[in-house]
Amino acid sequence: MRSEEFPGRTLHVNGKEMLYFSGTSYLGLSVDKEYQELIKEGVDKYGVHFSGSRNGNVQYRLFEAAERHIADWLSTGDAVVTSSGFASGQLLIKVLQDMEWSMEYAPGCHPALWRNSDDATNGDFISWSTMIRVQLEGMLPRRMVLLCNSTDPLFCNPVNFDWLTDISTLHEVLLVVDDSHGIGLTGKDGEGVASQLRKLPSHVQWVVTSSLGKAPGLAAGFIAGSHNLIKKIRQSPWFVGAAPSAPAFLHALLKGGKIRARQLQKLRKFQMPFGSHSLVKQHFNFQPVLPVFFSKSQPLYTYLLSRNIIISHFPYPKPTSGPISRIILHAALDPADIGNLLEEIKTFYEDFQ
Repeated sequence: MRSEEFPGRTLHVNGKEMLYFSGTSYLGLSVDKEYQELIKEGVDKYGVHFSGSRNGNVQYRLFEAAERHIADWLSTGDAVVTSSGFASGQLLIKVLQDMEWSMEYAPGCHPALWRNSDDATNGDFISWSTMIRVQLEGMLPRRMVLLCNSTDPLFCNPVNFDWLTDISTLHEVLLVVDDSHGIGLTGKDGEGVASQLRKLPSHVQWVVTSSLGKAPGLAAGFIAGSHNLIKKIRQSPWFVGAAPSAPAFLHALLKGGKIRARQLQKLRKFQMPFGSHSLVKQHFNFQPVLPVFFSKSQPLYTYLLSRNIIISHFPYPKPTSGPISRIILHAALDPADIGNLLEEIKTFYEDFQ
């Protein structure tokens, strides 16, 4: 289907107004007027784009302030901002390849962290983590980079990192986590997966790479980790040769904390009741941290579409893959919209299944 507008609470398609339960603007910030004003304010102050290298002979306080903000937010030694989450992942991978450690990819790890398409793996996170733990039970010291997502936003299967607490100090382990679907959304204050990773023992190093384009609603990305690793990234030719995010988005990152917190609280108020509903528990896969609900029934998408409700439904990761159907809640919705959706789900399972 095609649309001439960008979605908020609703989307107009072929002259019809439809409720929109899709996309990854979890906090609804893409259509939040107050947030938009912050970005406009940033454009007025800094212009539409920064054309130059971050390692030029003139350094700009805005970039440094944004990076300090992210490092403090996630409680890491340092951070670096980039133009996107994909740019962050590829930049980090290029630097890590020089370390010549073995690299192990978890199933579903985002392509932003791939060296090439051979890094795509099948299976589930629990089986993968069990395999890695077995590999690290040997007495020979290993140097290993483990790469994974912080959550499973497609099929909503569990992901956790508790198993890393038992890794022997004989080994050097660097955990690389793509937190694009967690930052701004999960953790006590939206700090994402860092709230879990801070509990790991000191001999298990970790680094977070992420887009800011989902919950935070900004065209930018970042890498947050140790001082030494971020220093290597800043000195790499891939960082020197790349343009950064537009300054206006970093201005909104620094000034928009209260807006993001407000939207997060709004989302949580109807996310938890929705996930507690008996129909949702019975017919969907989901994890409490994410407002994403994987549907076990393909016909649900067609039925809801006939009732002027759009949910996420498309092939992934390849055009030849089967479609994945998910209901995605976001903060631009109203509680009445959630009630409407639940009524339609009830009708579908009572009358059509």
